[in-house]
Amino acid sequence: MKIIYPSFVQIPYKILVNKRLQSLDKHIYGLILWYCKLSIKKCVASNETIAKLLKTTKQCVANSLVRLSEQKCIKSIFKDKSKKIRLEIVPLIPLNDGRKIDWNKEAKKWAKDNDEEVTDFWKDPDNVKNVAEDYVENIPF
Repeated sequence: MKIIYPSFVQIPYKILVNKRLQSLDKHIYGLILWYCKLSIKKCVASNETIAKLLKTTKQCVANSLVRLSEQKCIKSIFKDKSKKIRLEIVPLIPLNDGRKIDWNKEAKKWAKDNDEEVTDFWKDPDNVKNVAEDYVENIPF
């Protein structure tokens, strides 16, 4: 199976500053989030695939997943009680950490940053939310 390499990964600040996590753990969390953005909307990557992506070993990945689980950053879903076959890794820390986003403010900022004139377009709440969501999703950190 061909491995697709991400152009970049995003790591939530809460993960980034967690002193109980190692660098590899944080990178793996970023990959888990990346997988969740793909078409199937969940992370079904094996330890071997994650290891290849990050140029490490399956055992290092397994150890990182244990630490991420212990820190309540991920939840692994298994096929049965034996926990030998993992079906999915669920990230528990979102990128925006659950903060409420002021869509009007974000949309107006987007308009200003992109030299757009604020017109009647901005009075439609759906337009505002769509533009703001795109803007917030693409903020480079």
